[in-house]
Amino acid sequence: IYLFSLLLMICNFFVSIPAQANCELPETTHAENVNELTGLLPRDTRGVLAVDINDLLYGSSATTVTGLLNGQGSDAALNEPFSAINELAENVDLAGAMKTALLAQTTEASESLFLLAKLRCDTISEVIKGPDLTSQGTYGTGAHAMYLDLNGNSLSLLQGGVLIVGKRTVVQSVLDVVDTVSPSHASIIDPFLSVLHSGSSFIFVYGLPALFNTSISADRSLRGAELVSGSLDFSGTTISGSVSFHTSNASIFVDNYNKLDSASDEAPLFVNAPIANDLSQVVVTISSTPINKSANQLIASRNILKKLFPNMQAFDYAEDVSDPGNKPWLDLIISSEEDGEGSPGSVFIRWEFKDQAAIDAFEENELPAGFRLAPTQFLESDKPGYFLVLNIYNGAGPIVSGARAEWDIFVKPPDGDNRPRYLAIDVLAEAVSANSVNGLTPPEPLSYEFQGNDVVASVGKIEDGVETTIFTSSFPRPNPTPDTIARYTREMAAGNDYIYWGNGVLDRGLYNATTFNYDAVFVDLNQTEITDYSHWKQYLNDQPTYAVYYLNTLEYVLSPWWNLDSSYLDITPEWLSELYDFKNNGNYLTLMRDAVRSSFRGTGDALTKFDITNTTPATYYNFKITDPDAMSAALKLPAGYSLAPTHFFENDTAKDYYLTLSIYEIEGAVEGTRAEWIVYVDNGNGREKFMIIDLQTEDAGVDPVSLINLPSRVN
Repeated sequence: IYLFSLLLMICNFFVSIPAQANCELPETTHAENVNELTGLLPRDTRGVLAVDINDLLYGSSATTVTGLLNGQGSDAALNEPFSAINELAENVDLAGAMKTALLAQTTEASESLFLLAKLRCDTISEVIKGPDLTSQGTYGTGAHAMYLDLNGNSLSLLQGGVLIVGKRTVVQSVLDVVDTVSPSHASIIDPFLSVLHSGSSFIFVYGLPALFNTSISADRSLRGAELVSGSLDFSGTTISGSVSFHTSNASIFVDNYNKLDSASDEAPLFVNAPIANDLSQVVVTISSTPINKSANQLIASRNILKKLFPNMQAFDYAEDVSDPGNKPWLDLIISSEEDGEGSPGSVFIRWEFKDQAAIDAFEENELPAGFRLAPTQFLESDKPGYFLVLNIYNGAGPIVSGARAEWDIFVKPPDGDNRPRYLAIDVLAEAVSANSVNGLTPPEPLSYEFQGNDVVASVGKIEDGVETTIFTSSFPRPNPTPDTIARYTREMAAGNDYIYWGNGVLDRGLYNATTFNYDAVFVDLNQTEITDYSHWKQYLNDQPTYAVYYLNTLEYVLSPWWNLDSSYLDITPEWLSELYDFKNNGNYLTLMRDAVRSSFRGTGDALTKFDITNTTPATYYNFKITDPDAMSAALKLPAGYSLAPTHFFENDTAKDYYLTLSIYEIEGAVEGTRAEWIVYVDNGNGREKFMIIDLQTEDAGVDPVSLINLPSRVN
């Protein structure tokens, strides 16, 4: 979070530390150079980084900074801006001739970055290294000589030693300011440029999307921050400094952040007075940290970024949770053996209905009005059919904990959705829980555990003070072999997106990869003991068709009681009012606040949402990788990761290696349209995962590699 960073290829040319060029121009200070160079910035400048090259290359950090200029640092957030300066100055004797560098960007992303620098010389032959440059003639009323450098950029050197390098159009716009054809100090960030005189050797000012887009308003996050500035002091192999976000909600943000981060040993945020536009500053202190960071140190710096942006966005979302209003989103974790805490995995025990008469009676007696059973293919080895499954599992997370037994069916709801959807027709739970049919329910006598090598379930119920056994089962811990592996269907997994209850109220579920993308194991029914006294056995065959058992933990995000405004709820007005009251009593708000606090402490995940509405359709371009080995070598994948073959459609007969370009827009996102370059990787468990290897955005945004991702031409 502490750097002005840039998405550029690392350069293949190198800087050394030679003696200073012997030129006759008068000596000037870094502050004087910055003052002169900022006076030449064109009207559409949105960001500036000022670097005291002389101080850094001839001070205690010379060796480390030389490595950064050559793209040899470990942190992209430092590597990229220094590499950008080096690339733009490739044809210039940077170390020998340059004193101060201003790396800048305009609001026109196609112009990319440009360099203004104060040199010790103002004769082109004295500052250029390598072959002579090609002349591009002259430009402007001052007839300024222009050259084409070896990277295809335009270059001009003014009398007095001011160097300009960049795309031809932006170099000409600077020369227009030099010739007073365009006004000086006319950019929107100019009122903030006094920051560049703080005395540090690395200082930046950058206009964020809210500075240019008045529809982006401040909330409880940094979404509405209009500008970011910062400074770094280099000392040997370490840096320290601060970053400031200029925003109208600074005091509120700092107060909320510091309360959430009270358990941290990091310095608290504080508020500084406005520099311009009545925007107070949220100041983040950067304690002394290595320039070249270890992996753990890189993670620590990104954790600060995570707290400042995603976590505070989650906090802002959580504070408005209500119905109507922001929907609550909560983790739902289904435990398994892989957790290492002794819990069996989730098991589904399936029974078929006795006959058509049983199906008809079930629909008539048990389903909410307008719902019908839906034929569903549960496993890939199944044919579509009507059935009931008893799902027994141990839950973890804020909304479900302990043992739980759910009797589930697949239905066609009355809203016109023709896909099968889940419906929990009955539930019993070991811990206090809430559902839309019964409201808050007391704990029941349930257990689901290992007893030796057996998986044993006991499901009971207390009525009028009397405990009654509803269901028991016992089976040997399943052993995965080729003959016992079962594969769930996509239809079954997608059914979990909408989990209905017996009155038509539904819970909205997300992220079913852990349901669909993992194998299950058939339970040996010949070694299974079952007693069933449930209400539901009257409709079902005596013996189950099969039982399947998950070896992996299931991870979902759930929004309870999603559709209280639906017209088809089988519910009285009085009970609907009770459900609204329960949903809005602050319980879900508290749970989401707790998740934010857990994320600040590093013990959980804060949840917020983003919607891809496809107003402009999201598009995926998939390119086959012809040489996966060469691609892997070029990407330098993290240890333990390898490229994974995949396929996109069910009728694809074979998997292959792909590079995907994904272009989409998140509703309301300040960075606008995103272009993500993606490969598919495996970290050892045989399941493909996305890995974003490059990101381009329409406007500036936050990312965990460069910290601030500068805009590109994406639309």
